[in-house]
Amino acid sequence: MEGLDFTPRSVKEKRLPWKPLTIMPIGDIQYNGKRGPADLRLLKKYIDYGLSKGAYFLGMGDYVDTNSPSNRDRLRAANLYDPGMIDDIVKRYCDELLEVLLPTRNRWIGMLEGHHWHQFEDGGTSDTYLCQRLNATFLGTCAITRLTFADNAKHTAVYKIWSHHGAISSGSTLASPLNKLVAFSARCDADMFLIAHSHQLPAGPFDAISVNDKGPVRINHRTKWALVTGSFMRGYLQGHTVGGRPGGTYVEKNMLPPASLGAQLITLTPTRDSSRSYVHVNLEMGGPV
Repeated sequence: MEGLDFTPRSVKEKRLPWKPLTIMPIGDIQYNGKRGPADLRLLKKYIDYGLSKGAYFLGMGDYVDTNSPSNRDRLRAANLYDPGMIDDIVKRYCDELLEVLLPTRNRWIGMLEGHHWHQFEDGGTSDTYLCQRLNATFLGTCAITRLTFADNAKHTAVYKIWSHHGAISSGSTLASPLNKLVAFSARCDADMFLIAHSHQLPAGPFDAISVNDKGPVRINHRTKWALVTGSFMRGYLQGHTVGGRPGGTYVEKNMLPPASLGAQLITLTPTRDSSRSYVHVNLEMGGPV
């Protein structure tokens, strides 16, 4: 697990200015060529929309659709004589995806590793290659990001985001990944919990109750959020071919539901009332279509 304080590269201190911060999580693109199911047209629209709002981005894994964990095991066991050709194909996928992602350079909180990635002969991976080109921090499997807002009166408001690509779940309903996140939240001190992987876009707040340590007893509610961060991979494509003949994607072959494509826009606004500082959350589920 990685832990980091995030501030934009243009800010010299580790504290964020006392103004709204907008974040767009992006993952599950699973690009594997121009004729594949990844919808780069829609991805570009979301990125442009996020940039118009001054957003920073958080990579949720599965950027290119290369090797799953089981396929990586098989490739290692095959002991190929010249794996360089595979490296070249994967790097081409990365470069084609970067044509859409490059406007976001220097605007990444970081990029998580997902399930689908390729390891090159030099030891790097498709994920670390994207990070290098985008000047983004590679976050590995899981991360907690601490955001500290400060005003001129030296008041601070801290917000913590836990993020993970996600893991295999037996449920296929919208509630399944949220239930998993809410259950996990009891074991982690964070304000927002993000996963990808299920290619869905459900989100919701839930409250925790606490009591102050000093002074008259006061019951406080701490609102937390659970979000599943969507996908840009189409599941059902008319005219899709496999090996030169009509055939479906992984989603179609396994009778999985079509995904609602896109991403959320999260705006965090530091706020202070007469007694405390806190961060207000606004979640925009819409966006360009």
